[in-house]
Amino acid sequence: MTDEQFAALLSRLSVQPSTSPVPMQTGNFSKCSTSFDGAKDSDVNAFIDAIGVYKDCTNISDQNALRGLPMLLDGFAATWFQGVKSSLTDWNRALILLRTTFPSDIFICKARAVLAQLPNDTLTEATQIDMIYGLLHRRVREKVPRDKVSSFEELLTQARLAEETFEAPVYRQEDNRSLATKDKFVRCTYCKNPGHEKEECRKFKNYQERRNGNITTHTQQTPNQATFRAGTSAGTQPSSNPSITCYGCGAPGVIRS
Repeated sequence: MTDEQFAALLSRLSVQPSTSPVPMQTGNFSKCSTSFDGAKDSDVNAFIDAIGVYKDCTNISDQNALRGLPMLLDGFAATWFQGVKSSLTDWNRALILLRTTFPSDIFICKARAVLAQLPNDTLTEATQIDMIYGLLHRRVREKVPRDKVSSFEELLTQARLAEETFEAPVYRQEDNRSLATKDKFVRCTYCKNPGHEKEECRKFKNYQERRNGNITTHTQQTPNQATFRAGTSAGTQPSSNPSITCYGCGAPGVIRS
């Protein structure tokens, strides 16, 4: 082998073949065990964190993640997704809607799911908001003006704030006055008359006096009983005097005929 042939062979071996980039394989949510049902006791932030970690570990693209999101939703959350899937353009948009919707007004989400069954572009978003806004409770409509709402997200947020004000306890001066006046108007538990308590009730005191008097009368000893007990305690026999007396003249041993 000549030097030229050896150099040509060495140059061929030293040249590395061009490597084309290997496409990275993307995953999906088919094996993800995390789910979300939209219940009041469900934590939407924990659900979003869990699927975010799973998405990063399995290398799921945003497009596949958005397409496979319904597989992780159950119950009311699945109904909500059917109503908003036409407005979900990317993955981040879906996460924002999840955070702002749950917990939210169930009626709005269900009504929006019903409207989503219509063909596309049948009703504009403003028309849908008008229809759902007209069906809201009067107290919510008083707190949320229609001209202040331009999207479903704003309607959900404002309706939730209005409901929180309804559930918050309101302490007024009238409540304190009612508590103070309530203590003044007492009612007796014995005679059921207002203005006094049982310990101050005259009827209850009279009842106790009569009861104590009957007990004292029953506990008093008759002379014969006292004599009998005294004789028994002294070791003597009780008196043989007859205990029968005439109820007319009081003579002992005689019965009125």
